[in-house]
Amino acid sequence: MIKHFLKLFVVLLSLGLVTSCDYDDDFVEPNYVTFDSNSIAIDVQENGSNSREVTIYTGNKVGTDRTFNLVVDATSTLPGSVYDFPSSVTVPANSNEVTFTVNLADDGLANSGGTLILMLEKTGTYSTGNPLTLTVSKVCPFDINRFVGTFDASEVFTAGSNAGFSFLEGESFPVELALNPDDASGNSLVLIDASGNITGGSVLTFDPATGGFTIPDDTMVFGRPLVFASSKTDSCNEKLSFTGALGAFGEYTVTLQKI
Repeated sequence: MIKHFLKLFVVLLSLGLVTSCDYDDDFVEPNYVTFDSNSIAIDVQENGSNSREVTIYTGNKVGTDRTFNLVVDATSTLPGSVYDFPSSVTVPANSNEVTFTVNLADDGLANSGGTLILMLEKTGTYSTGNPLTLTVSKVCPFDINRFVGTFDASEVFTAGSNAGFSFLEGESFPVELALNPDDASGNSLVLIDASGNITGGSVLTFDPATGGFTIPDDTMVFGRPLVFASSKTDSCNEKLSFTGALGAFGEYTVTLQKI
């Protein structure tokens, strides 16, 4: 049977009824331009600056220069004082890429950071790729003096069967943080809660290199011992939180936000 098929194929080939397909000859390179990425995360130090290179690619190469305009999407949240980039870029002749630089500075950058969304303006017959979203975070160095003063304290169970439950039903209460007079290193704070919700050895001891801190296990929250597990420090927003097991009730977090 195989021999018969081979004979038939040879006959058809001799008659010119079997041809090869050269898809390379039929392929038309697309008129397409896009960023090399859809998203970039970048940190900017407080009172500092940073930059990031971005590459644009086209789907083909042609013998002439091609210029594409860069525009900011209206949903971006960064103020114009924070960023700088060229209004247009040019892909050189016989190339399919060009690189430009986005410069960022802490000039009106909110403590919460923001986003810059760049788009390629449609031009001629070119299709454009997805926008590029730069997520900019502000990074502030740790300074214990940022955390001296009056804070709103909130509390909630964060895991287990009690997750979402709060003793005060979501209400906050005021506490004071003051430099520890018994610590000559200046790396600890005393928590003073006039309401009596947090009592005991409420001393927060910080690592000045990282801003992380610990609290002693004899700290009592609503009359229950809190076994410390972890902490978070947000220097830009002057916010602290600590988490631990509260008695037998499960994981529990206290958050302090400076007023």
